[in-house]
Amino acid sequence: MDGLMDGWMNGWVDGWMDG
Repeated sequence: MDGLMDGWMNGWVDGWMDG
């Protein structure tokens, strides 16, 4: 589950960092 966590973490971080 490490890969999945890394994936969604990267996604939401990219989202809130963008806007």
